[in-house]
Order: sequence, then structure tokens, then C-alpha cells
Amino acid sequence: CANGEDALDCVDTWCPDLILMDQNMPGMDGIETMIRIREKYPSISVIILTAFGSIPLAVKAMKSGAYNYITKPFDNDELLIAVHRALEHKRLNSEIARLREELREKYRFENIIGSSPPMIRLFEQMMRVCDNNATVLIQGESGTGKELVAKAIHYHSKRKDYPLVSVNCGAIPFNLIESEFFGHEKGA
Repeated sequence: CANGEDALDCVDTWCPDLILMDQNMPGMDGIETMIRIREKYPSISVIILTAFGSIPLAVKAMKSGAYNYITKPFDNDELLIAVHRALEHKRLNSEIARLREELREKYRFENIIGSSPPMIRLFEQMMRVCDNNATVLIQGESGTGKELVAKAIHYHSKRKDYPLVSVNCGAIPFNLIESEFFGHEKGA
């Protein structure tokens, strides 16, 4: 594209995975164009190229969302490495988003079977606790689905992007539970 406006139009048509963009263009500069593109398409990686490199400009580009900032004249191998890394970064982010969505689907409330009044109350309680950061104690007989309920709550909560650690406390001797969870010092 010849300028930033053309780039904005092309992105709407093409939706590329990666953009190599010059900093100095007629009209909008590269950083401003990149910011406008990433507002609409945050998953697109942008590598800024410039013949007038400076540390403040590089910092501004990176803070604004550039994947990389390369000064001209550039080494072809350096550019190829940056392109490969940017595309690999995009692929990994897409895979993470896909896996997170699969987890959310797997642990949807609708996947827990039951329509009795106690189950309906359980679903209502689960919906209420998802929206706050309170600690939740889940109790029940062995095999009643406590872990399924815990995972459903976790993957619908504000913490869904963080790990859920399941611990079988019955498998840990009572006198070691405190040490397992909080650590210990030898001789204490």
C-alpha cells in the first residue's frame, strides 16, 4: 500500500496475519496507522521499519503495540527471523485462545446433568459465585461431581485465564497438608 489510508482499506479486505510497515509514509505515519489497525484487529502483528531509527521512536512503537521495530538498512536474515517469530507468536496466541474456548465449552453449566430442584438451586449458586472473587467450598459425597462443579465455576469466573489447581486432599496425610500447601523449613 502506498500510504496509511490505503493500508487501512487493505486490512479490511485482506485481514493479514502480519504487516510490515514503514514508519515514514505520506499522511499518517506508521505508528498511527498501526494503532488504528490494531484497534479494529488486535490479533494482527505489525513490524515497523524505519530509516530514521531512534530509541524514543522505538519505545513508542513497541508501547503502541508493534511486534518489532527494525531500522533500515536491515539484514534480510534479521527481517526473516522477525517475521517467523511474529507469525509463530500469532499462531501460539490463536492456539491458546482456541484451547481456552474448548475448556469453556467443556465445562459449560449445561454439561452438568440434572433438573431436580436441588440441582436448579446448585446452578443458581454457581452463577452467583462466578461473578465475584470469594473462596468457594464445595462439599459432597464421593462421585457426585464436585470437581466438575469447581471447573465449571472456574472457567466462567474472572479467573478463567489463570490455572486451576485441583488437589485430592484425601491422598495427603493429615499431618502433611499444611506443609504441602504452605511449605516448611527443615527443623521447624
